[in-house]
Amino acid sequence: MADYGFEDETVWSLIDGGSRLVIDGDYGCESVGRGSTLVDKKTGEIYFVTYLEAPDWFDAMTPVGSHPS
Repeated sequence: MADYGFEDETVWSLIDGGSRLVIDGDYGCESVGRGSTLVDKKTGEIYFVTYLEAPDWFDAMTPVGSHPS
């Protein structure tokens, strides 16, 4: 799991997966089929949503931590 990710007022979106994704930021190595790992800030519930299900929501999230350049 990376030490960076995204958030909005209700959830944290975690970056998890292989080192090429987490360390190098190579999104070509992202898991296919499973959505992004989200953690509800209020309940701690973990769930998954794909970008295609809610692109505007994901695009509006704020980056957190030091993202690879």
